[in-house]
Amino acid sequence: MIRLRRHPEDFFDINEEELKELFEITKKLRDVIKEIFGADIFNYATFGNVVRHVHLHFIPRYSKKVNFLGITFEDERWGQNYAPYNKFKISKEVESEIIDKIKKIIRKNRF
Repeated sequence: MIRLRRHPEDFFDINEEELKELFEITKKLRDVIKEIFGADIFNYATFGNVVRHVHLHFIPRYSKKVNFLGITFEDERWGQNYAPYNKFKISKEVESEIIDKIKKIIRKNRF
């Protein structure tokens, strides 16, 4: 999920600068996730049904299983709407490793 620093409730209440920054950050993150995990496509969504501020759901999609740190990630709904989906929980350690890997690629590529 990618969120703005301020919290407008409606997508069309964000200003042009915020829209540009959201676009640039999302594009960079897309490129990094492609490099690390080989995502095939991405789904993007902004709902605002539960959390009432603008944020973007960023969902990488995979046609094949992906292994990271000995964990197999599988997109069981490949080729379909991602929802509803089984909630797949990872440990805080794995989450930290994923974040560190993303940061490392961002620094390497000077995004």
